[in-house]
Amino acid sequence: MGMAYKLSERKMQHLQHLRRMGNAADDEDAIDWGKVATVCMIAGVLSLLTAWVYSFETEKTLDVRLVPNANLKAAISGPIHVVKYNESYTITVTASMAVKSWSFIEGQVLDQNKNYLFSFGKDLWDEQGRDSDGYWREINNSYAITVTFPTPGNYYIRLETEYNRAPKNISIRVSKQLGSSIPHFWLGIFLLLAGIVLNEFQNQTISRTFNKIEWD
Repeated sequence: MGMAYKLSERKMQHLQHLRRMGNAADDEDAIDWGKVATVCMIAGVLSLLTAWVYSFETEKTLDVRLVPNANLKAAISGPIHVVKYNESYTITVTASMAVKSWSFIEGQVLDQNKNYLFSFGKDLWDEQGRDSDGYWREINNSYAITVTFPTPGNYYIRLETEYNRAPKNISIRVSKQLGSSIPHFWLGIFLLLAGIVLNEFQNQTISRTFNKIEWD
């Protein structure tokens, strides 16, 4: 009977050992979502840094100052010489606004035959007045947009303006960028959000914080 007991005990120990080995193997095969979250957030930061670097201007390709008047509300500037596919440029429009005036300045991108491709625009203003807090003045006299030209060639910018008082002058500056920052920017945002979600899935940081607040 003693020997039978020892044999049974050895079998139980062997089974427990196998179970521990199985649990260890399961633990090794399990995905560490915390590490995945860390990788996503690091990759997201690198993507945002890449987008920031690509937004740097490398050369000025066009810098024109226009003087609108009652008879001229549109002007064409250029050409912009694009030599590679998918080159990105920053277009900056600045207006010297009169006090208490507004102007809507639209830019139209034209191909080498001066056919319309697409447009952009924004309201600009220079306002002032007095209220209960005293004198105030608000100015918004410029805007910028990033444009990616899909194919090489010569392109033009046509400005059209609407205003209550004509700006003293309007300048348009076009500068080439190192590359297109938009896809890297949105990829970085996506990876950062994915990392935050995965980190919460692994650690439940937000849930624990809310539970602690409720108990307090």
